[in-house]
Amino acid sequence: MAKTKSSGAGRELKHAAAEGHKAAKAVHKVDSTVYMAEVMASGNAKRIRRYWFRKLAYKWFGKFMGKTLNKL
Repeated sequence: MAKTKSSGAGRELKHAAAEGHKAAKAVHKVDSTVYMAEVMASGNAKRIRRYWFRKLAYKWFGKFMGKTLNKL
């Protein structure tokens, strides 16, 4: 089967989207690491505790939603 120009363009578009996603993920990771450093450096025990509880809650929520959606 011969390749067409549209399939090549579609592949390039998917590749560009994947690269954009990788870049966005890297930026998010850097941003969250900087925020964690700010929280830890603040020395405010209440703020630190709230940061870790919120991070844990988001992790649990993600696991719960994944299990729920897989059952559908």
